[in-house]
Amino acid sequence: FTYQGIYPGYLESMLWPALASATGIDNMKAIASYTPGSLSSDEALKVFQNMAKIGTDGYLMDGTVALNHTQSQTDMMMNKALFIPNGNWMEGEMADAPRADGFEFGLTCAPVLDDGEARYVMSSVEQFEIPANAKNPELAKEFLRFLYTEDSVKLFAEKANGIYALKKANEMVKGIVTDGVYNMNDIYQEGTFMVFGWDAMPDTSKVVIADSVFNVASDVMNGDMTAEQWRDGIEAAFEEIAASK
Repeated sequence: FTYQGIYPGYLESMLWPALASATGIDNMKAIASYTPGSLSSDEALKVFQNMAKIGTDGYLMDGTVALNHTQSQTDMMMNKALFIPNGNWMEGEMADAPRADGFEFGLTCAPVLDDGEARYVMSSVEQFEIPANAKNPELAKEFLRFLYTEDSVKLFAEKANGIYALKKANEMVKGIVTDGVYNMNDIYQEGTFMVFGWDAMPDTSKVVIADSVFNVASDVMNGDMTAEQWRDGIEAAFEEIAASK
């Protein structure tokens, strides 16, 4: 396993789906709103323990914590690691990077604690918008309607090697996008779409939540911070945020 060591926020694509499976998708709303106790369950702790074991039990690629995103991604593509947290943009981002013979892109869901638990796929959302004071709002609406036609979906696939969030879009573009992009977008046959985003922080709070959640990842992977300390540090941040409201 490797990750983008100096940009540990990439680990969210494992952490949030794993917590959703372990503690329930509804609990993610409590986590996103910094609710004290939302990470206090034994199941939540097991998720943090399993992630910490990647480093402490010898599964982490040597040197990972010092690498940036392209360095770690290149090493993974050279078969120095099997797994890396990332998204379906990786193929385009790394189009010119060296890779091992026969290397192929694919995605899988974050691990679950027990067989039968719901599996989730961390996703991001982008949107089209029409400004309130647009000069030609009706024309803009017609353009939006066009964007969600099959012709547009195929054109986007041809020109950008991308796939719209549209029912059956993956099948519409099969043979147009690369096999890697097709296979990565097929992940939604295995897991359920989920989005995670923090609620707005109270104006009076001085907490930088990333410091407690992801910026300690190197300490966790090096064994300088336990999984319990990691989880407890996030809970302490939640307590501080709650006290500032």
